[in-house]
Amino acid sequence: SHYLYIIGDPKQAIYRFRGADIHVYYEARQTAQKRLTLVKNFRSHPRIVKAVNRLFQKSEFGGEPYGAIDAAKLPSEGKLLCRGQDCSGIVLCHLKNSEGEDAPISSGVAQAMRRSWVCTEIQKLLTMESPFAVTGKNDALTGYSKTVSAQDIAILVRTNDEAIIYKNLLSKLRIPSVLISKTSVFETPEALELQAIMEAVMNPQRSGLIQRIVSSEWFCFSAADIYELSHDEAAFGTLVSTFQDYARIWNESTFLTMINRLFKDFAILERVARYPDGERKTANILHLCELIQQVDSYHIGAEQGIRWFKEQVEGRRRWEEHELRLESDENTISIVTVHSAKGLEYQIV
Repeated sequence: SHYLYIIGDPKQAIYRFRGADIHVYYEARQTAQKRLTLVKNFRSHPRIVKAVNRLFQKSEFGGEPYGAIDAAKLPSEGKLLCRGQDCSGIVLCHLKNSEGEDAPISSGVAQAMRRSWVCTEIQKLLTMESPFAVTGKNDALTGYSKTVSAQDIAILVRTNDEAIIYKNLLSKLRIPSVLISKTSVFETPEALELQAIMEAVMNPQRSGLIQRIVSSEWFCFSAADIYELSHDEAAFGTLVSTFQDYARIWNESTFLTMINRLFKDFAILERVARYPDGERKTANILHLCELIQQVDSYHIGAEQGIRWFKEQVEGRRRWEEHELRLESDENTISIVTVHSAKGLEYQIV
């Protein structure tokens, strides 16, 4: 016998932009001889599952009533402890309006209050005298209990703009955080800087290109240095000659060999690392260089490589490998959009 399996989830119909039609799935489902449904949650603590069931017990999704699910985990797995007591579950918070219980409150003020509360709660969880701990399993036989750390916590947001607001708020509290984003690395300021460098390398005779990059934060030439370059032909000629050498290295060897030489000569990575969010900037630079090298390995030449790079910056033909990579997430809060969070797990959200 042969079987046709039709797999779908009306609650996660995310492929409409590719032409998918959830109603076609509904029609096909009606003809099925047998329907199989996933009834167990293997990720969340039983108290979370119980709370979700209670919240949505009278709701409908995709025209069908919500179906309660069971928890596969034991109550002892993945607990949040407060002074030894299990306080796992969903916390419902009612924020009080300082102007009175019945006073109207604007959406902007409500959002600011919510963000402030979230950041304050995180601060409480992470204080040295914090009574909070999380539990988990090392393997099938042994478990662990440890004090809550930043890497146990995630903030779910709807948009990247809101993620940036949270990151800034946490920075003011001196709490490290990292953005988990679907943004392409080609949309970053580092992509524009690298494009300018490549164009200057291959066109060093165009004084405007060189003056533009040496005044950037990567090179950080002072106003006096730039003035001297524009009035000292010998000094500018030396710089042009240096960039001509870079072009020769790229043509005779590889992009990576050339750019590593340039970075070393001008101490660019060391300088960038000292800026705010230097780790993120450095991660973007290295990621971009790796992507260019992958293309350069096909021996398409420097001019074709630059043309390809410009196409990526303009938004054409991007792939998942072009998404931003994370800087080190050791002991940092994760700030992640709902869309990007699919498949990820955190102890505290």
